[in-house]
Amino acid sequence: MSIRDAFLGFVEMNERAWGQDSYPGRPTLQQILDTRIVVFWRSTKHKDPAYRVTVHEKLTEVHDYAAQMLLHSKTRLPDRRLAKVYVDRRLLVIKGVKVVFELED
Repeated sequence: MSIRDAFLGFVEMNERAWGQDSYPGRPTLQQILDTRIVVFWRSTKHKDPAYRVTVHEKLTEVHDYAAQMLLHSKTRLPDRRLAKVYVDRRLLVIKGVKVVFELED
């Protein structure tokens, strides 16, 4: 199975699971296919039947969400967690996380 087929298979499975249902900000199938970065999320609160999808122009948008989730989880629990990130239809694997500390002035 090619990289393209794996991505399209996952998108197709998700589209079938949602059917005609929607959620706020749900991208169209065309947006999912045309956007460079596609992120699949799982709800932390509900047993959703499928992943929720967002599309992004830059990975920094995803990075910023992950950083906020880490830094503010004590005051605000996250409502979603990263499930899969695709860049140019290729699965992105998180290899590590680096936390940088700095002394406060």
